[in-house]
Order: sequence, then C-alpha cells, then structure tokens
Amino acid sequence: MAVNGSILKKSLLSHISEMLQKTFKKFQKSGTECDKASQNLEDDFDTCNTYATWPSSKLRTTIEDMIKEILKENSKAVLNVIDVESELNNEIPADVEEQLDFCMICSQEDQIEATELQKSLCSQYDLVGKVLWECIPLGRDLFSVLEDIIKNSSRLLFYISERFDDSDACAYIARNLLMEQDKDGANRKVIPLVTQFETPIPETFQLIDKLYLSSNLQFQFRFPALFTTEVKLEKVLRTERLKKKLDNERKSILQTIIQKKLGI
Repeated sequence: MAVNGSILKKSLLSHISEMLQKTFKKFQKSGTECDKASQNLEDDFDTCNTYATWPSSKLRTTIEDMIKEILKENSKAVLNVIDVESELNNEIPADVEEQLDFCMICSQEDQIEATELQKSLCSQYDLVGKVLWECIPLGRDLFSVLEDIIKNSSRLLFYISERFDDSDACAYIARNLLMEQDKDGANRKVIPLVTQFETPIPETFQLIDKLYLSSNLQFQFRFPALFTTEVKLEKVLRTERLKKKLDNERKSILQTIIQKKLGI
C-alpha cells in the first residue's frame, strides 16, 4: 500500500489554489484587461487552454494530468506501509513496562516459598504480582532496577522469615526504603508478611503494621482490605499513562522516519 497522500494533496491544492486566485483576480477586471488576463493565465499554465482549471470536464483532465506529473516527480516518495511500521517497531517497540499490584521481596533462600505464596495470592484475590527475583532482567543487578521495581508496584510485600535478616539484599532494601522518606511514598506501600509469631522482626519493620501468615483468620480478614478496587486501579492508571507517553514518542519517531524516507 503506497503512502504519498500528504505530498500529493499539498502540492495539488497549493497549485490549484494559486491558479484560481490569479484567475479570479484577473477576471474581476473588464474589457481588454480580461483578454490580457486570459493571455497571462495561458502563459502561467503553458497551455493553449486558458480555462483548464475552471469547473468543467476539462478541470478533471487537468487534475488527472497534474496527479500524474506529481507522481512522476515524486516517485521516490512512494512508501510501503509495512516497511515503515517495521522500522518504527525496531526503533521503539510498542511495549510498556509491566505494572504490578505487588512485588514480593524476600531472601533468595526463601524464593521457593515466597513464589508459592505469590501465586496463591494472585489466584485467590485476582492480583498481578511477582517475586523480587523475577523482576530482574538478564544482565542487570538488583540495585540497578530497584527503583523501577518500586515505581511499577502498587504495594511491596516483604516476606519475612528467620532468614530475612541474613540477606544483604533484603537488609539494603529495608534500610533504604523505610528509613528514607521518598517522593512516591514507597514507605506507605510496604506490607510485612511474617511467617511465624516468633519470627524475629527487623528493626526497620518494628513500627509497621504486620500480617502473620501463620494466622489464617487474621490474614484472610485483613489482606483483601489492602487491595481495594482503588488500589487495583493504580496499576491500570500507571499502565495507561505509560501507553499514552509511548504513543506520543512513537508518533514523533514515525514522523521522522517518514520525513527521512521522503527526503524532506
């Protein structure tokens, strides 16, 4: 499918408008001036048909001839939609970062148990969540992606077992996330999930309300209240904002690609 409509339309309308303006201005005059105007118009068109752009069957012929000429002059400007789309997607893919209802932070030693809990919570409460170690792309380390993980998650669930304090990564996250007030209010997004009542609680979590996994009644009563419709909507709104931002970026790049191919 060829894309040359904008150039064709612009060139065609500009030329016709210019000719009509000249024609109407000249033919507002009378007598011999009208004859002169006809001669001037004939010179402008380089044709013996002075009235070629006047409304008649001749107008259609003139337009058709102009289209052919424009297409001939701009043959290199004919684009293939599939090629343009492919180049655009290579330049900037139409994907946004996945947004989560929660990210579960745990020690690597607790990853298996935390993953089982994460899957259960997602299934039971219709949530989108991941364990921390799933969110780290190949070739990246935890600390380089931590800010994005926090930004892309509505809530941060800390899986706290007796092994939590032994994890340097968990200690770093807890210390930096909870001891420092951040603009996104990350400390207000924190929900500690403690495996047992006797599990040692890290100092940074002492003053934060906790849920105990060993108490099914407490957990089943309180956990759903942490993920209300309003909280779930946060993920949707973040996703839509990212899509809108990406769409604007893709439009700008698409325009650049087309202009480059047209030699503009």
